Amino acid sequence: MRSAIAFAPAYTVQSASWLAGFFLAFPFAYPDVPYYWVAFSVFSLMFIFGRYQLSSKVLVLIILAMLSALISSYVGLSGYYIGERQIIGSVLFYSFFIFGSLIPDLQRFYKGLFAGVCTVAILVFLCFFFERPYEAGLDMFSLPEYRLWGVRYFPDWPNFLAFMLALGFLIGMFIERRPGWAIFCLMAAFMTTSRTPLFAVAIFMIFTVLKMEWRTRLIFLASGVGLLATLAIFLLPTIDLSSEFFARMFLFSDRAEIYLTAVDLIKASPVLGSGAVLLDESVGNFGAASFHNTYLDILVRQGALGFLIFLALILPFGRNINKEYLWVVAPFVLYFLIPSLFQNFLKHPHILMIYSALLIGIKRNEGA
Repeated sequence: MRSAIAFAPAYTVQSASWLAGFFLAFPFAYPDVPYYWVAFSVFSLMFIFGRYQLSSKVLVLIILAMLSALISSYVGLSGYYIGERQIIGSVLFYSFFIFGSLIPDLQRFYKGLFAGVCTVAILVFLCFFFERPYEAGLDMFSLPEYRLWGVRYFPDWPNFLAFMLALGFLIGMFIERRPGWAIFCLMAAFMTTSRTPLFAVAIFMIFTVLKMEWRTRLIFLASGVGLLATLAIFLLPTIDLSSEFFARMFLFSDRAEIYLTAVDLIKASPVLGSGAVLLDESVGNFGAASFHNTYLDILVRQGALGFLIFLALILPFGRNINKEYLWVVAPFVLYFLIPSLFQNFLKHPHILMIYSALLIGIKRNEGA
């Protein structure tokens, strides 16, 4: 299929692609979830300016995933009451997977995304120095009254915003080659007090080391081990490991409680799932915001059948990728997939739309 304005001037579709990326950098819902008006507007924009080159294989998987979501809610074995809005949302969620196929200019899209993330980073910096949560020291990262300092300014605070900012760091380092802005985005990501940027730093370090020649790699690793050993010898005796800061760094009990609830729901209906259930008192979890794990979310709501279809949609297997381009996209694929084990990132419209563009880029072998 071709867009209704497939013959529009090149600068028009380039501008549309740039604007789509720019606005997706703002992962906000207003006034609350599920009203992601920015995502819906960008999606509509690409329907006007897009080129509609949909893979028949992906289209079949999307239709199967939608049917799985519908069947799970109506004939799942859990017996929970599920509202019509939840059912419609769980079905239409899979339409975001076609977004990447609509983007006419992926390079301009990612340039717009990077510009948007840098804009968000500037806003976070301004608010950070206006609110001054740093006056609390390390307690800023552990005590809720300081850790949530940005909630009055930024919706979906802090994890989803931190995800975007750390993504900007990876784009700036690996794609745009603008380390100054990349570090700026990373600093803003840590200002949100989320632990998500740690994933981006770890992935960046791993792939940076892997790209080195083996001699340089050995020197780098030896220097790193030496530095860590020195810091451990001189700093560990002065650090209170029982402080609130370190307690939160390794806190997992809140996630464990939610995950145990998820496992119980999976056991209730392992094949078809429990449908688009909410984590309210009806399922025994008393109002948790989400499953904090994209994969458990799909397993609970659509069972093993829906989960397999979801994996087929998100894993970049079966695509022709040359070795050089694999080095470009592998850090980004891991960055989307691994943190989703600890937060519902791939269920967020903005993040899923960006990931769909990444998967299409893999298929086209196009850089960002």
